[in-house]
Amino acid sequence: MGCRVAAPADDVGVYTTLLAGETAAAASDLPTCATLDDPDLAGDCALVLTGRILDARTGDAEELCPLVPDGVWRDECWFQEAERRRARGQDQSAARICLMAGRFRDDCAQHLWQTAVHSLISKAGPVAFAERLHRGQAIYDEWAPHLAAGTDFEDRFWEKYYQNGFEGQGGVDLDHCKPLPEGHRERCRAAGAAYFSRELAPRVDQAGAAAAFCALESPDAASVGVWLPNRAEPVLDEVVSRRHGEVCGAAAEPDLTEGGDRAPG
Repeated sequence: MGCRVAAPADDVGVYTTLLAGETAAAASDLPTCATLDDPDLAGDCALVLTGRILDARTGDAEELCPLVPDGVWRDECWFQEAERRRARGQDQSAARICLMAGRFRDDCAQHLWQTAVHSLISKAGPVAFAERLHRGQAIYDEWAPHLAAGTDFEDRFWEKYYQNGFEGQGGVDLDHCKPLPEGHRERCRAAGAAYFSRELAPRVDQAGAAAAFCALESPDAASVGVWLPNRAEPVLDEVVSRRHGEVCGAAAEPDLTEGGDRAPG
């Protein structure tokens, strides 16, 4: 891999001066960003100054964001504008802007509805999955017409609903999925298994835990309850077995390289 060439000193000086300027000067300073030879400095310069103009509500994003260099900077410009509009209660407009956010489109869309979902289910926990499902459906119905066709909303919404609930419990008991309608029952179980996998990894990888985890003779969900409370199920057993292989499999293999342990010849 090649090393990134340092930005010219002149570019750094101009960039620093522009970013130190007053908000009132952002509009007149913005064209200067395009004169910077370093693409990273030019992109960040344009993004920051555009953000100042839009925060002050003295410009229009649909005219300004296209002036930001294509790529991560322009995508971020649209993402930030969607959040501004959401904060102002302009939900439909925010959703439309998210669809323009390129690589950040899906995360941008999630930012529009995630607070409502988290507030609905996180503190109540998984015991409330079925009882609050109709309220989750109402949030879904509000956003689906604006986001379902252009983002991963369909997959992400219910996954977050159920994972936020398991987060409130601090562990995983898939029995809480049983009272749900059939389609939701499978979504709940899949979300619970994904949450269990995500939470298990850092807990058994940390210093002091990895050795004990690798010493388990029969790694399954019941055996990791000390690190992550759960009601053992085959789907969770599979998560533990897979993680055990990833963390401990290499350590269990003999070292046959020079200097490693080997049978005497």
